[in-house]
Amino acid sequence: MRETAIHVHAVNLDVTPPELGACREFLSEDEQVRAGSFAYQELRDRWTVSRATLRAILGRYVESAPSDLQFEHADFGKPYLAGESSHNIFFNLSHSDNVALVAVTATAPVGIDVERVRAIPDWNRVANRFFSSSENAALSGVDQQHRERAFYNCWTRKEAIIKATGEGLSACLDAFDVTLEPGEPAAVLHDRRSVNNGQTWRLQHLDPADEFVGAVALQCTGDVTVNYHDYWQMSHA
Repeated sequence: MRETAIHVHAVNLDVTPPELGACREFLSEDEQVRAGSFAYQELRDRWTVSRATLRAILGRYVESAPSDLQFEHADFGKPYLAGESSHNIFFNLSHSDNVALVAVTATAPVGIDVERVRAIPDWNRVANRFFSSSENAALSGVDQQHRERAFYNCWTRKEAIIKATGEGLSACLDAFDVTLEPGEPAAVLHDRRSVNNGQTWRLQHLDPADEFVGAVALQCTGDVTVNYHDYWQMSHA
């Protein structure tokens, strides 16, 4: 894999019963316990498939059986491959409803997010809480028919960034500004934090399926190529 490349894999989490059974075989005991903690069967099954698919995809990069991979977690819970299996591979997983996205790169820590576009009755309250003042102004200026997609553009781009840094929801989301208007290239406009280290944020908008939007992000000094792999069946991962 080229150092300047991010591979983004899209997966359909709704699989056949035999495929679901195969996915369960990939999981560790801890992961099986985690899957069992979900209250609804659909959530249990989709989480199982997302985690098993992550293992299957990473196993191809590091030439290891999916069930043999070992994970550790950073301070805020972001997983990474442990020991000799790491191979300097950075990855991140996100899922929403039946769609999962997995980002893999050898460049730097990467973040990815995907959301299903749906009505948000209290979008104004959510935006005021999490978005910056300039992002709220930009969102208010978007035509009403495009506002939901603009909201999710902003949300997924910000989520991808804080997942790349590993901060998660401990991050201050209004401390940086991203583009959000539909059709506008994904980019970080201003970053008022001290996490840049002289590097530039690279953001890429993703359209993994109808009614879904996503984003992938990482920091680097050069250009980044995003290679999209539309792997909709578990057997292809």
